Amino acid sequence: MKKALLTGASLMAFAAASFAQGNTSTVNQNGNQQTASVAQTGSNLQSTIQQTSTATITNAGNAAVTTQQPSYFQSTNNQATVNQLGTKSGYASIGQEDGQAGGNTATINQKNNGAGTGAAIAATATEADVKAAGGNYANAYQQGSKEQVTINQNDNASKNVATSRQDNYNNSSSSQIVTIDQNNTSTENTATANQFGDRNTLSISQSNNSSKNTASVRQGISGAFGGPNTTGATATVQQNGVAGGAASSENMATVTQNGISSGTASIQQNAGANGESKLNKSTITQSSNGNTASTQQDNRSNNNTIVVDQAGSGNHTATVMQNGSGSGSSSNNEATVTQTGSTNTATVNQLGDDTNGGGTGGSGNNDAIITQSGRNNKAFVTQNDASFNNAATVRQAGGGTTGDMASISQITNSYGDVATINQGSLSTGGNSADITQQNTYFDGGTATINQNTTAGGGKNTASIIQGAATPQFGSTNNVASISQQGTLNVARLEQLHNDNMADITQTGNGNVLRGNADRPFALQEGNGNVMTVKQTSPASGTVGNLANVMQMGNGNTATITQSFVP
Repeated sequence: MKKALLTGASLMAFAAASFAQGNTSTVNQNGNQQTASVAQTGSNLQSTIQQTSTATITNAGNAAVTTQQPSYFQSTNNQATVNQLGTKSGYASIGQEDGQAGGNTATINQKNNGAGTGAAIAATATEADVKAAGGNYANAYQQGSKEQVTINQNDNASKNVATSRQDNYNNSSSSQIVTIDQNNTSTENTATANQFGDRNTLSISQSNNSSKNTASVRQGISGAFGGPNTTGATATVQQNGVAGGAASSENMATVTQNGISSGTASIQQNAGANGESKLNKSTITQSSNGNTASTQQDNRSNNNTIVVDQAGSGNHTATVMQNGSGSGSSSNNEATVTQTGSTNTATVNQLGDDTNGGGTGGSGNNDAIITQSGRNNKAFVTQNDASFNNAATVRQAGGGTTGDMASISQITNSYGDVATINQGSLSTGGNSADITQQNTYFDGGTATINQNTTAGGGKNTASIIQGAATPQFGSTNNVASISQQGTLNVARLEQLHNDNMADITQTGNGNVLRGNADRPFALQEGNGNVMTVKQTSPASGTVGNLANVMQMGNGNTATITQSFVP
C-alpha cells in the first residue's frame, strides 16, 4: 500500500495521481486560496483532503477535487472525503466511476462559519456567483451501484450550492444513497440531486429557520444506463423551521420520479412551534403505478402552494397537509392533486387546528382541487375548524362499472365555503359523494354534487348536510344542489336553520330523494327555506321515482315535479 501525507499552512497547490490497487492519499492545507487535486485508479482507494482554518488563518476560496476511476474493469470500495471546515467561498468535487460492482463512498463537509473574507477562486459562472456571496459549492458524481454520497453544508448554512448525480447500472438488488444537509439557520441554499436506477434513496434537509431555499430531486429513467426503472425509490425533502418560533418561508421543493413504480416522495415545509409556514411551494410528480406522495406545510400555514401529479396505471396515494396548530391558522393556501389510473386515493387537509380541536385556529380562504381519472378512486378534502371562505373541488371522471368515492368536510363555525363534486362523466355509475358544511353560522355554504350528467349511469349516492344543529349558530343562506342522471340513484339532503335553498334534479328511473342516515325524508328545518325537486323519467321506464320531503318551521316552500318524457 502506498501512502502520501502533506501538510503546511503555506502549501498552495497539490496534485496526486495513483494507479495501483489500495492506494491512500491524504492532503492537509491551512489558509486561503488553496488547491488540491487527487486522481486515483483502481479499487480499495482512499482519499482525504482537509482544508481548515486556525485561530489566525482564515480559510476562503479553497478548491478540492478527487477522482477515482476504474483500472481495466472496475473501481470498487473506494472512499473519498473532502473537509473544508470554517470555510466560505469554497469548491469541492468528487467523481467516482466503477465497473458495476460498486460500493464507493463520497463525503463532502463544508462548514460555513463566516471565517474567511478572501477573494473567490476562478470558477464557472454558477460557482462564481456562489463564492462571491460567501457560500460554498459541492459536487459529487458516482457511476455504478451500491454507492453513497453525503454532503454537509451546515452551521449558519447560507447561499451554499450542492449538486449530486448517481447513475445506477439498473441493478435492482442494489441501491444508491444521497444525503444532503444544509441545516442550522438555513437560508438561500440550493440542492440539486439526480438518481438514475432502481431502489435509490435520497434525502435533502434545509431546516432550522429555513427560508428562501431551493431543493430539486429527480429519480428515474437514465438515458445512459438501464432504461426504465421497475420499482422503488425514496425521496425526502425537509425545509422546516424546527426550533421554537422558527419559520419555514419562501422555500421551493420539487421531486420528480419518472418511470418509477412503488416510489415514495415526501416534502416537509413545517414551521416550528409558534412559528409560521408561509409562501412555500412544493411539487411532486410521479409516473408508473403504486406511488406515494406526502406533503406538509403545517403550523400556522399561510399562503403556501402544493402540487401533486401522479400519472400511470394507478394505485397511487397522495396526502397533502396545510394545517394550523393550536391557535394558529391555515389560510390562503392552494393544493392541487391530479391522479390518473384506477384505485387512487387523495387526501387534502387544510385545518385551522391540526388536532381538530373545535375551531381554535381558523381555516380560511384555502383552495383544494382533486382531479382523478379511471375508476374506483377515492378523494377526501377536510377544511375544518373555524372554516370560512374555503373552496374545495373534486373531479372524478370514472370509467367502467366501478364507481368513485368523494368526501368534502367544511365544519365547525364555518361560513362562506364552497364545495363541488363532479362524478361519473365516463362511468356507468356506482359513485358516492358526500358534502358536509355543518355548524355553520352567518351566511352558510354552497354545496354542489353532479353525478353521471354527461353519460348514462346509475346507482349513485349523493349526500349534502348543511346548517347548524343548534339555534345559537344562526346558520342562514345555505345552498345545496344535486344532479343525478341514470337509474336507481339516491339523493340525501339535510338543511338546518333559516333561508336555505335546495335544488334536486334526477333524470331516469327508480331514483329516490330522502334524508341522511336512516331518515326517510329530505329535511329542511327552520324558517324561509325553499326546496325544488324535479324528477324526470323516460316514458319507457317501468320503475317510478320517489321524493320524500319534510319541512319544519315557518314560511317554507317545497315544489316537486315528477314527469315522463317521450
